[in-house]
Amino acid sequence: MNIPYKCAAQAIAEAHDQWLAGEEDPYTVTVLDAGRNLVAFAKLDGARIVSIEASSGKAYSAVSLEAPSDEYLPLVAPGQPLYGLETSQSKPLVLFKGGMPVFSGGKLSGGVGVSGGPLEQDERIATMIANRISELMG
Repeated sequence: MNIPYKCAAQAIAEAHDQWLAGEEDPYTVTVLDAGRNLVAFAKLDGARIVSIEASSGKAYSAVSLEAPSDEYLPLVAPGQPLYGLETSQSKPLVLFKGGMPVFSGGKLSGGVGVSGGPLEQDERIATMIANRISELMG
């Protein structure tokens, strides 16, 4: 089952409410379905334009790898077994923190990418949104 728009929108709205109450940097969020198609996107006021493609790339990577976007980073360095993997797809993989796959019923449903703040913030928000989408999907 792919991620329903209403689940993605609700999870993004909840993250936005927390952002309004906190000290996080502005960010963008991209949610993709299991086929790497856009389900939802949000750009908070003040988020840099570069974060748009970065959040999309992180979500694309999380879906493509069925893993957090940074999980394969050590394996793609020169001399490592998956060197060049990040350029092997039609869209380059973005292999740093901030992309999380979404699973429902043990199956891949899609992915979330967040970009705009420090990588730890991006990862925390992406994890929160991905977990919330999974919860809402039941």
